[in-house]
Amino acid sequence: MPEKSERLANLSHTALRSFYSQLCRLVEEENQALYRLEENLKQQYSCLMQNDFPRFLQVLEEQRALVWEMSQKEQLRMESLKKYLPNPEEHSLSQIITWAPEEYRDPLMRLKREFEQRMNEIRVMQERNRILIQKSLELVQKQIHAIRTLIQDDAYDENGELKSNDISIINTQV
Repeated sequence: MPEKSERLANLSHTALRSFYSQLCRLVEEENQALYRLEENLKQQYSCLMQNDFPRFLQVLEEQRALVWEMSQKEQLRMESLKKYLPNPEEHSLSQIITWAPEEYRDPLMRLKREFEQRMNEIRVMQERNRILIQKSLELVQKQIHAIRTLIQDDAYDENGELKSNDISIINTQV
């Protein structure tokens, strides 16, 4: 493991505590943003299951705003780290946590675990929603094909009336 940053090592006890206190706050804010994203993905799932596409589009727009917010929070965290670490991208959060005073290690480890767990849950939800969207698109494609089949020239009689056809794109099953 790389040694503690010289800048961190040379900080006063108060400045070091301030750095880790700020880091805790920033990671907590990122966790809260991830929680909101997780709730958004649940709403997307609900909209998809109910075929509520207008609401789904609204929720999708909300997701875009949440992703932007999260990128801003990550940028703030990186800017904060740059004040104390010359190249923060070279250090993992786990490394930075191991250098923390004891009073900050446990809270930061808890926040890191929550962050990782929530990210894993979000990946699963995104995949589930992606599959639902794919299935919805496949269903729409089948419906379009059925409609095209209905309106082909041979679907009309000599008077221009629609021939009786057993193809139905509407599910009447209750």
